[in-house]
Amino acid sequence: MKTCALLLLLTAVAGPSFATRTLHDELGRLVIVSDHPHRIVCLTPSVADALYALGAERDVVGVSEYTKYPPQARQKPSIGMPLNPSLETIITLHPDLVVGSADLPPINIKGFERLGIPVFLVKPVGIQGVYTSLLDLGKALNREPAADALVTRLTSRVEAVRARV
Repeated sequence: MKTCALLLLLTAVAGPSFATRTLHDELGRLVIVSDHPHRIVCLTPSVADALYALGAERDVVGVSEYTKYPPQARQKPSIGMPLNPSLETIITLHPDLVVGSADLPPINIKGFERLGIPVFLVKPVGIQGVYTSLLDLGKALNREPAADALVTRLTSRVEAVRARV
C-alpha cells in the first residue's frame, strides 16, 4: 500500500515536468514537443523574427548567421548558415526544440532526430501561409493566444492597406 502511494506521489510530481504534446508540423511530420519549450534554436531568420513577435525571445538560445531582425536577436549565439547549421554548436546549446523552414535539407533533420531533438518546420506560402505558420508556431511553443493576437493585428494592417488602395 505504501509503495503504491509513493508511486502515485512520484508520478504526480514528476509527470508535469516531462509533459509533451504531439503535433504535425507544416510538412505533415509528427513532432513531439515539450509543453513549454524554453531552449529554442531558430534555423532561419524569418522564424527567429516570428518567435520574437510571439514573445518567445527569452526562450531563443541560438539563431542562424543571417538573422538581423529583430536587432536583439543578433545578440544570441550563431548556429551557422541557415541551410547548413552546425550540429555541434546546436548540441552545445541543449535545445528542447529546433524550429526552421521547410527548405532545411533532410539530412539535417535526421541528425537532430537521432539526437532526440525535436524539429518543427514551417512552410509559409503567401500571406495566408504566413498567418498559418504563425498560428502553428504558437501551437508548438504553447503560445496560442499570442499567435492569435499577432495574426489579428497583421490581418488588420493588411485590411487597412487594402482599404486605402
